[in-house]
Amino acid sequence: MTQADFRPFHQTILAKALVQPEAVCVIDDRSKLNYREFARRAGQWAAWLSRNNLGKGSRVALLMTNTTDHLALILAMSASGVVHLSLTLADSLEINQQLVERLGISAIISDAIAEFPGCPVLDVAKKSPAKDDPELTLTGKCGPDDPWKIVLSSGSTGQPKMILQTQAMELGYHFRRPEPPALNGLRFLQTVELRYTYGLRVCLSVLIAGGAVILTGADASMENLASLLIKHRITRLATTPFHALGLAKRFASQASRPAHLDRVATSGSIATRFIQEEVRRYLCANIVIYYGTNEVGGIATADPALLAKHPDSVGVPAPGVEIDIVRPDGTVADPNETGLLRARGLNFPKEYIDNPPASIKAFRDGWFYPGDLASRGGDGEIYFRGRVDDLMNFNGIKIAPVDIELALQSHPDVRQAIAFALGHPVHQDYPCAAVTVVRAASEQDLLRYARTKLGRRAPKLVMVLSEIPTMGVGKPDRKAVRQIALNLLGQRRP
Repeated sequence: MTQADFRPFHQTILAKALVQPEAVCVIDDRSKLNYREFARRAGQWAAWLSRNNLGKGSRVALLMTNTTDHLALILAMSASGVVHLSLTLADSLEINQQLVERLGISAIISDAIAEFPGCPVLDVAKKSPAKDDPELTLTGKCGPDDPWKIVLSSGSTGQPKMILQTQAMELGYHFRRPEPPALNGLRFLQTVELRYTYGLRVCLSVLIAGGAVILTGADASMENLASLLIKHRITRLATTPFHALGLAKRFASQASRPAHLDRVATSGSIATRFIQEEVRRYLCANIVIYYGTNEVGGIATADPALLAKHPDSVGVPAPGVEIDIVRPDGTVADPNETGLLRARGLNFPKEYIDNPPASIKAFRDGWFYPGDLASRGGDGEIYFRGRVDDLMNFNGIKIAPVDIELALQSHPDVRQAIAFALGHPVHQDYPCAAVTVVRAASEQDLLRYARTKLGRRAPKLVMVLSEIPTMGVGKPDRKAVRQIALNLLGQRRP
């Protein structure tokens, strides 16, 4: 991509102000802006950044709620060359301080806190641009290699790693996961908070398409999401399986699915057959699955036709992406053989920030290795088989947690399943599972059922829980479930 044909995403969005100035752009719980008003608001934020001596190359942290100003600030920072990192109050002060210090953050922009140890806070709740403030014209030159965001890995395997994402990398994500070209009446509900990479990216995709984004504001509860879905006649959702299932439960007592909703896309964790069926039954007939990582975005897609044939698949490679499943020696695995997934595509990152060991492990010979196990089916579809770090070794038998989860989820009484290992002095990894159920089921019956499906690879312990704890954007929290098992077992550890 050259400077001549490069057009950053913020310019694509702001150009909509010229072709559809009166079209609804962004709505939150306090304001409603059309594309002309949104472009002006982004210009005011750019002028505000300049007045606060934040320009090209500056690094700031955002600690914001889901508002129109949050999105307008994103565009303003992109146009101004300000690099941003999203923080969350869900993380401890110690973790946030480490990020701020390590990355050389010069200021924190927030509508949630007024002060932060060791770093100035620009409190936008008290001092933000007024409606009649002057604005900057957002036409500054921006190159494909200019950084615009610091992206954190999911952190599911420990301390999150960081990518310095360029403008070209962000565009690469949108090229691989295009929303339909501007559709009249495209109304998208933000369900994943903007502080998460996935939540922000899908909102930007809708704005690039010229649709309307409805934001949750400070209330991201399932009750409010369900209310907004009806109130604003939402047509599209891109969410997590956790949120999709939660909304499906909300509408289970209704006589019909939400009338205007025509597609639900899920990402972030695996949408099991049970979740897919519940979403189709109570929320929307059309479900799409995206598989990817924070580092590179989406790399595979499963549309309704593919899911009808291969419901356990996470899709086929996205446009412009190549996926291999390889053995430990680097040779390509046979169909249906589990191996290490690797992917490559245009504008993929090449390294983590200040982390050579992790970079060497994840970025090799032009390929990105996310640390996932996978297999490829006969139609080229990809099956997620778990994380390399979660692979169990029971008496020399390698067991992927996802195999246990799929086996248990095929039981008619099981709603959700998560597999994990407990350390054992003799067996090394003692395979266990926790489930939630749709009706009463005994743990012994579930153990017997799993043994008929998996034989020696079956779990040795199954717990029935009222709910599976989650983390981040609704991913099942394997560590928390493991701790629940340890607490329940007490002195009876295997």
